[in-house]
Amino acid sequence: MGIRDSYYGLIGEQIIGHQANTLVGVPPHLLALFTAQGERLRAWGGVKKIFYGGEPLSAAQERF
Repeated sequence: MGIRDSYYGLIGEQIIGHQANTLVGVPPHLLALFTAQGERLRAWGGVKKIFYGGEPLSAAQERF
């Protein structure tokens, strides 16, 4: 596991541990988070809303 994976692992732990149901971020970070921790976060099922800003998402990124 690389530093990047452990970084997103820690974020995933905090999201679940604090029962955070709303996430706010920029698309590259949110996409990286769900690439690294998506299975875990989806299994938990607590994320209900995601807000992003700073740059637009492509159609493929929205489907992800």
